[in-house]
Amino acid sequence: MSTFGSDDRARDRKSSQSLQLNVDQARELVAIIERTFPGTRPASTR
Repeated sequence: MSTFGSDDRARDRKSSQSLQLNVDQARELVAIIERTFPGTRPASTR
């Protein structure tokens, strides 16, 4: 997953941060998102 700075950057648009996750870290991130934003997971994947 990469993030980009604002459109008003002085330089060309480029990745400003990059995040790499393994499977366990990805699962934990999904769990955090689901706790923070209940109901965000589509019903077909519950």
